[in-house]
Order: sequence, then structure tokens, then C-alpha cells
Amino acid sequence: MQLLLLMFFLGFSTVTLYAKAEGNSFTAKAQKPLEQLKGFTVPEGFIVELVSSEIEGTAKPISLMFDDAGRLWTQTATQYPQDKKPHIWNSKGRDKILVFKNATKRGIQTPHTFANGMVMPVSVLPWGKGCLVAQGPDMLYISDEDGDFKADKKTKLITGFGFQDTHTGIHQLVRTPGSWINFSQGCNCYGTVTQSDGKKCLLTVPSLPVLNQTALTLTSSAPV
Repeated sequence: MQLLLLMFFLGFSTVTLYAKAEGNSFTAKAQKPLEQLKGFTVPEGFIVELVSSEIEGTAKPISLMFDDAGRLWTQTATQYPQDKKPHIWNSKGRDKILVFKNATKRGIQTPHTFANGMVMPVSVLPWGKGCLVAQGPDMLYISDEDGDFKADKKTKLITGFGFQDTHTGIHQLVRTPGSWINFSQGCNCYGTVTQSDGKKCLLTVPSLPVLNQTALTLTSSAPV
């Protein structure tokens, strides 16, 4: 497992690394992903393999999450940052939710596009017929309703999270014991959060990041 995690983390990295003479110099010549592999030095017993890069469409991924079928979910965040554009979250963006259907396969892979039209999603969690997505002020449920493994429905579960600072918006969706789904938001963002019916469920202000918390119950007809 330790080896697998190292492979995926480094394989998805789009940062140009100069492991020999120039460090992380901004003046150094950019290298293609396969060229970067030659510069890595790892401890004995470890290897680095390129799984995917922006060449295959995996551009600026942030989170990695496996589902129960062993598929690897991630996303692009090519529109980062978005701090100063409050209306962009309701528009059709150029980012995507990506899925690697055979995540343990050796060699370079081109991911399957599960959803298009996203705007800098920063966290994705497989759930139900699709996935939960943290994007800007919204927590979304994106689902595949006709079984072709492509999203055709987007549901806004809760909205109103602050996005004053792109770096501290809602992120890090994770399952926890007791069927809870947890996520985080930094103290530099604040807003009034409501459910889809308009009922207030969370209020945050700069001096008090969390004033109260209300559980949101999710149900699904598909296996979770």
C-alpha cells in the first residue's frame, strides 16, 4: 500500500521537479512528464511510475479517492484561482470529474470523464450513483441516472459557503465511522449556509469559524 500511494501521488504531480542541480528554479527549462521521471531519486525498494498527466487530460488534480469497485476518482482545477469572481460558480466551466476505471493497471492511462462543466472543484467523494463534490460555495451531488457512467444530473445539496479565499474553501470530503461524511473549511472564508430548501444549516463569520452545526442526512437508492 505504501508503494501504491507513492506511485499515484507522484504520478499525478504536474509540478516540474529538478532533483539534480537546479532545485525548484523558476528559470529552469520545463520538462515533459516522462523527462521528469529521470530526475527522481527514491529510497531503495520504491519506484516512481507515471500514471497520468496533463497530456492525458489530468490537469491540476487536487484530491484522490477510491470507490468500493477500486476505481480512482479525481478532478481538474484548471480554473484556479477564483477568489474575485463571485458569479463564475453558476456558469459552465471547463473543469472535469475524472475516473480511472482500472487504477492498478501499469503504465500511462487516460481517465474517463464522468462530468464536464465544473468550475475548480477541489474535492470529490464517490457516493451513490456518482459522487459528492465540493465546489466554490456549493456541496453538489453529481449522479449518473441512466447507467452509462456519465453524469447527467447535478443536485445542489447545500450552498452559501464562503469563497473569499480559494485556498480555504470547502474541501477534503471523507467518510468517517457512523455513516458520517466530514469536510473542512478554512477560517478565512465565511457565509450563511443553507440547504436546498432554503433552511439555514450553518453560519460562519471570520471571528467564529463555526457557530453551530446541523447534520445533513443523505439517502440513495444505489449502493454506497
